[in-house]
Amino acid sequence: KQWYQRRVRVKCLGENSHLVTYGAMSNSPMSVPFGLQVFKDITLHSYWMTRWTKKHARTELEDEMFGRIAEFYQSGELTPTPYKENSFHDFAEALDNAYKVKQLFVVDKTLSDPRSFGE
Repeated sequence: KQWYQRRVRVKCLGENSHLVTYGAMSNSPMSVPFGLQVFKDITLHSYWMTRWTKKHARTELEDEMFGRIAEFYQSGELTPTPYKENSFHDFAEALDNAYKVKQLFVVDKTLSDPRSFGE
C-alpha cells in the first residue's frame, strides 16, 4: 500500500518538477515509473544530510534551515518518527522489531537495568 501511495504522489507532480528524496536509509524503497520521468520531465534528486552539513556547517544557511525545521515542528507540519527506547540488553528484541518501528538504544536505560550489574 505504501508503494502505491508514493507512486500516486509522483503522478501528481507537474511537468518539469523536481522530486527530492530523503531517507533512503529507511529501507522504504521508492519507485518512479520511467514514463513519468520522460513524459513529464521529472528530475530526481537525493538529499544526504551528512554531505549537506559538511558543506554548510556553521553558516547562515544552516541557521536558517534549523529555524525552518523548528517552525515545521511547532506548526505540526513535521512530526517525529515513532520509536521505541531499548536497553542494550534487549538488542535481540530490538532487531526483531527493527522494521516495525525505529529502535533507539539508550545508555541511561541500560545503566538503570539490573542486568547491567549482574543483579
